Amino acid sequence: MRKSSGLDIGITHKLGFKKILAPQSKIQPTRPAHFFPHVTDSEMAQTYMLGSFHPALEKIYRKIGKVLDNRIPLLLQGERGVGKETLVRVIHRASKFRLDRFVMVPGHSATVEEFQLAVYGSSREHLAGEAPQADEGVTLFLKNVDALPVMMQARLLRLLQEKSVSHPQTHAAKKIVLRVLATTQKNLEHEVAAGKFRRDLYYRLTIEEFTLPPLRERKDDFQHFAHHFLQKYAATAGEPPARVTSRALAALRDYQWPGNLHEFKQVIWHSALNRSHIATVDEIIWPNGHNEKAKLPATHALADASASTASAAIPENEFFAATVSTATASDHRKNNHPQFV
Repeated sequence: MRKSSGLDIGITHKLGFKKILAPQSKIQPTRPAHFFPHVTDSEMAQTYMLGSFHPALEKIYRKIGKVLDNRIPLLLQGERGVGKETLVRVIHRASKFRLDRFVMVPGHSATVEEFQLAVYGSSREHLAGEAPQADEGVTLFLKNVDALPVMMQARLLRLLQEKSVSHPQTHAAKKIVLRVLATTQKNLEHEVAAGKFRRDLYYRLTIEEFTLPPLRERKDDFQHFAHHFLQKYAATAGEPPARVTSRALAALRDYQWPGNLHEFKQVIWHSALNRSHIATVDEIIWPNGHNEKAKLPATHALADASASTASAAIPENEFFAATVSTATASDHRKNNHPQFV
């Protein structure tokens, strides 16, 4: 049997990472499947960014695991591109409320009428003119809740208080059993102080809150992420997957990644497309217009990244999420289960 060297240790665990080259380490990555038992290994494997060597993430998963089957509101904070939406969908899928109707409302674009209609649902009972189903389970995902207009904030507060929603056209009301999962890129306490967010709603939503670390603080995870994106690139290009070298990995770790995993994917794919060797990515080739400021010392880069995140108007990309099979689910679950796209 061939003796493995320190640079040829395969790391395989419940997140489904295939064998990759990594330095030998006594530290094992966090395995979210331990905390989210209802999510299958194949589903969890595709939410690759949740596997991590970062100690803060294990604490977050452990705390979420304790409130997984509780309907108290949960708030996930973090910069754009750190995986907030993916974690929201995993929380829903792993909880006992996974058969709830899952409703996503983007804070930056929803109107009051759209919000009411989404929460109320276009039920068969309503279309047939019958009485609406009572006490329906609804998991409401508020994406970028900080961007909700004032009128929407008032309507949301009323929904949280009354657990009842009216159809915007017929005004027929029905009771719902509500769970709220929200994400934000901004500090809601600062938004309250600036008069942009209702204080009473803030208290409702921040009973339990979690902050996901940015990519620049997860540099021990870079080899996992590079491997994942090279696999995806190879599948798209129809060629064997390349391997990232230690030289390229060092270049990745010298950068502060203000765009988080969105930017990381762009750089890895660009480097794979323009690489010199078919088997390896030995050099990081930065795309045109790349943010050179992020190569400054970390203290400056963090300030730049924080400023750019606070002013960002683009919603969080959804390319992280994985497609979940619902072949064995009921019709209700087929129609309403959130798809990891």
